Amino acid sequence: MADFSESDHPRDGDGKFTSGGGWGGGPIAQGSKVEEVLKAAGVKYTVENSKFFGERHGASLSRYFKIEHDGKTAQIRVSDHAQGGSTDAVTVGLPAAIKNAFEAVGKEVPPEVLDAAKERAASEKATFEKEKTEHQAKVKDLYLKNGMTEEEFGRWETASRNEKGRILTGMKARHGKVNFELFQSPEKYFPKADSDEKAGPGHSITETDLRPLRAAGVLISHGDRVLMLQRADLGNLWAFPGGKIEEGETPAQAAARETLEEIGFKPSPGAMGEFARRIADGVDFTTFLYMPDPQDGEPPAVTLNDEHTGYQWLMPEDALNLASLHPGAAAVLRKVTGTELDVARMIRDGELTSPQRFHNVWLFDLRITGTGAAYRTQGEEFAWRDPALYLNDEFLARCSGLPVIFEHPEGATLTSEEYADRNVGSIFLPYIKGGDVRGVAKVFDDDTVNILLNMPMSTSPTVVLAKNTSAKANLDDGDKILIEGSPKLLDHVAICAHGVWDKAGEPQGVISMATENGEDEKKTEPAETKSDAMPAWADALCSKMDAMADSVADLKKRADAADEAKAEPKDDKPEELAADAKKDGADDRKQVTAADATEELKTKIADLDSRMPKELSDAETEEMAEASHKADSLAAAFGEKPTRPMPGERPQNFRRRLVERYRAHSPTWKDADLTKADSVVLGIAETQVFADALAAADLPGDPAQGLREIRKTGPGGHLISEFRGDIRATYEPFRAQAQKFGTLR
Repeated sequence: MADFSESDHPRDGDGKFTSGGGWGGGPIAQGSKVEEVLKAAGVKYTVENSKFFGERHGASLSRYFKIEHDGKTAQIRVSDHAQGGSTDAVTVGLPAAIKNAFEAVGKEVPPEVLDAAKERAASEKATFEKEKTEHQAKVKDLYLKNGMTEEEFGRWETASRNEKGRILTGMKARHGKVNFELFQSPEKYFPKADSDEKAGPGHSITETDLRPLRAAGVLISHGDRVLMLQRADLGNLWAFPGGKIEEGETPAQAAARETLEEIGFKPSPGAMGEFARRIADGVDFTTFLYMPDPQDGEPPAVTLNDEHTGYQWLMPEDALNLASLHPGAAAVLRKVTGTELDVARMIRDGELTSPQRFHNVWLFDLRITGTGAAYRTQGEEFAWRDPALYLNDEFLARCSGLPVIFEHPEGATLTSEEYADRNVGSIFLPYIKGGDVRGVAKVFDDDTVNILLNMPMSTSPTVVLAKNTSAKANLDDGDKILIEGSPKLLDHVAICAHGVWDKAGEPQGVISMATENGEDEKKTEPAETKSDAMPAWADALCSKMDAMADSVADLKKRADAADEAKAEPKDDKPEELAADAKKDGADDRKQVTAADATEELKTKIADLDSRMPKELSDAETEEMAEASHKADSLAAAFGEKPTRPMPGERPQNFRRRLVERYRAHSPTWKDADLTKADSVVLGIAETQVFADALAAADLPGDPAQGLREIRKTGPGGHLISEFRGDIRATYEPFRAQAQKFGTLR
């Protein structure tokens, strides 16, 4: 049987025809025009496989008209690959397909019938184009009112799903939150015709609207093969059975229901295990794994509904090679075929949520340390952790294999016994995110896993600082601040209730999306049955929480130990212990109880963070290197110790200190106050001061100073001493005194 579609013809001379735009007005209108022609021509026909997916302006429709004449058959297919083609194509696309089909069965189309249909189609297409333009204008107005820029909207119309996700992520970074559903289904938020109500922020948008669309599906595995469905409603992408979670449903119930609707087979929710969770492109999708009993022999029978065009049972590796694979399905299949490192990388890159179970181990995304400003209640002081010392490849290498323990030990750093008692896992994929060093950890301890899945928890590191690299100072308002020096030892990262690097906010040390699911699906049981049915892990949880409470009661003792650790070290102890072990751990639990000061403290930390130096840019790094070179040259000329940049110091501040140090040698600038000079004035003064200083270094100088020793390193690495100044001032005390003799007569 001959099969013709509206795209089965050459393009017109200007190449303006677009597939699906033969008669315009959408696929329903196109189908009606075909029926008009068939009826007017008196040809016998049937309509087969009529399929509709979605709504107008987002629909995908295929309708098949089978015509018969003189024992011959042909099929005309009407589809909607690209809604609303060019008006210039009205007389080209679908009419040509009809003409070709009629010719295949030996039937002529009455020209007047075809011409009349073309005229009506042209009129309806113009109406369709007008409606489409008005619809796009409404969408643009809505998007711009909800935080999107003109530039972003220009990219949005032709953007891929991933690019749209990046646009929304950028908007969330600017505005703090984004209504994902609004950008998926804008029609729901159009202003009502009989009301002035707008869909702008603070009106129809609620906190619930800001959450991603929740959906669930099932990965059905039989033997060594998995079931893949080709979804017509997703542009013929290959994916798993699944769909939106309806109100009142758990993800497992929704996944089972959608599977029944789509393939005619319903797995028992109790027989499915949660396998992967992914939040991307405004959708929070949970994939369950269902493995029918291999003893059943054949895989479950598949009866597709109208949402799909085909299915295959494939090896996971082969499924990954499908040309049109849904990104979410691809992530799940990579978990099936990959290693624990592959899964950890997907967690790091946001392709899968944290945590993920992989064989016998759970993978959690943990914060190793924060940087910038924080507040420690034990010492009642702020702290500054220089991002440049932590946000680099060398420090990441030091984090590989870092022990993950439950609660800090008494002595801050681990002993063999403490390691055996407290170790629950280790970091194996450290990475940098914003101002934090994070890492994906393998967690093996079942009690710890259950705590992390059911309670918001944080982390706290223990860092040993190098001796004589830290400094204390007072802020303008009298608060103390510790400028931390170089990290000499990263001992461990501890799981705790709250950490300093949460910066007085909610616990952020452990990313566990399972906690959110647990809250969403929490079911209240009768009070009298709870204690009787308490699982073993819950008892362990209570015990560990009691231990945490005991550690709070013992805070004074541990604080004293921390103070002793900061005293003059013994030979076999670290030089200085960072406050993380004592202060980040135990003392931060005290911080949790200070709810009345939390908001004020968060504001103070944010203000301090904004005022403290940030990581140097490439241009600033070059500027600092040039200034340091000048500092070395000047110091060598005067035989002095060179000036070094302080931790976190900006290049302009360092240059200002250099100018102040050598300003006395410049007749022009020696009496000038350059503490508040702008960059232009500072640059002029710097050039003159350094030139005058170098010239002064070559002069004899004050005779009372004598010779100055200047040490240099020769080409062969040997030390060379040069002496400059007035040699007479140096050797004058050793000269023999002149003597006068009287006259002899």
